[in-house]
Formats: sequence, C-alpha cells, structure tokens
Amino acid sequence: MRDGARPAVRRDEFSYLLGADTFCSGRLTNPSPVSWRHFESSDVLTRPHYMLKYPPAQALFLAAGQKIAGDAIVGVWLSTVLASIGIYWALSPWLPAGRGLLGGLWAATHLGVSYWNHSYWGGSVAALAGGLVLGSVLRMLSGVKARYAVTLGVGLGLLALSRPYEGFLVAMVIGSVLLVWIFSSDAPPTGLVIRQLLLLGAGALLPFALALCFYNWRTTGKVTVMPYQVYTRQYQRVPYFVFRDLLKPSVDYPRWIRALDDAPDQDYWP
Repeated sequence: MRDGARPAVRRDEFSYLLGADTFCSGRLTNPSPVSWRHFESSDVLTRPHYMLKYPPAQALFLAAGQKIAGDAIVGVWLSTVLASIGIYWALSPWLPAGRGLLGGLWAATHLGVSYWNHSYWGGSVAALAGGLVLGSVLRMLSGVKARYAVTLGVGLGLLALSRPYEGFLVAMVIGSVLLVWIFSSDAPPTGLVIRQLLLLGAGALLPFALALCFYNWRTTGKVTVMPYQVYTRQYQRVPYFVFRDLLKPSVDYPRWIRALDDAPDQDYWP
C-alpha cells in the first residue's frame, strides 16, 4: 500500500496488459498511432509499432486468462500452478518422491503468496521454463530418452519467449554440461545422443525460435531485433550494464517518463 490507499501498481504491468489485449484481439502488434507522441508511456513502444517492449510469453498467459475466464489475472494463476509443477518435476531426480512433492508444494505456497501471483508482470512463466530445462537435463544424464529431449527444447523455447537474455546464459551452461557428458565414458552412444538431443530437442525448440523471430519482425521490422532493444535505443540514457557509457536516446519524450526510466527504484505508479 502507499499512503494508506490502494496498492501500488508496477508501471510495466500496464505494458503487459497492452500485449494481452493485443493478442486477445487476434493481432501480434498494433499500428503506430498517427499522433504517437500522445501515446508515449513508460515500457511501451510506440514506433515503429504500438506494443509492449517485453518478450511476449507473459502477455500470452494474460491473454489466455482473458480468453478462458475473462480476467488476465487467471493467466497469472495458471502460470503459477504450472511453475509449481515444473519445480516439482525438476526436484524429483534429486530427492525421494515424498520430499520432491513437498518441494513442489512449498514452491506452490511460496509463489501463491508472492507478488508473482498477485501482479501482471509475474515471473512464473520463466520459473516453469527453468524447471523444464533443469528437470530434462538431470533425467538425460541418467539415460537419454526422446521425451526428455523434447521437454528440454520446450523449456528453452519458453525461456526465449520470456527471459531471452537469462535464457541464453542458461542454455550456455546447459550446453556445456551436456557437451562434457556426451564425451564422457558414462554417456550412451554418440549417434543416439545426437539423434535424440539435436533432432528432437532442436525440433521442439524450432517453433519457439521461429515464433519469436516472426514476432520481432512484425513489431520492429527485423527478425533479430527485439522490441526491448528498440525501446532502449529510443528512450533510455542509463545502460543496463555498469561498464557501458551513458546512452543517447533518439527520442526526446516527456520528462516524467524519462525520470522513471532513469531511476529503477521509482518503479510504481501511486
């Protein structure tokens, strides 16, 4: 609460809701308004199209909630349930069955009372993806099976659609672990690993990669440029990495929006 009034709302929640409304309308993006200066808002891209600046996975779940029950928050709850199941599935190879279930229940309880479950910007979609990736890799190290290669590809695909930068780092670590394992003495025949891991895993990942590239192309005009990158170039002065110099935004937009983007601690609307 702020000043004893209604709960504060993160400014990026409005961006996710814009994406959800767009997807519910059967569109991937919206045309840039003719008077686009009047539609400028923090965390929202207005040119070359009018759309949220974030990757689309969270907005897709919000859109699913709107379609299923008429309320975007249902999509958040759905992602929380799936994330709890994914965490249980990731813990199962490490723990006895009972303790693995307790871990999943603990995750459900923790996520259920956290802001991930009570806000539109969430985080459970990425948690679900991480659970799928980790659980798949741990099972593959015990014996390659086709279904684990598929779930690994799906998990990596969800990471690409929700947290692409963090997902890339996870993929690098996972790839290094699998590469070491493939050439170890405990690994199955290399041909079997390549067929199942590369063909099935890459096959499951490919639709997500193509979908992301198509979404980027429809939103920014380039398959390799995400809306997040365009928004950063247009509006932000403070870089995300401390070792980089200050940025030079190409659009001079309202001072109050710039103050929000330059001060991460001022992250809420009253």
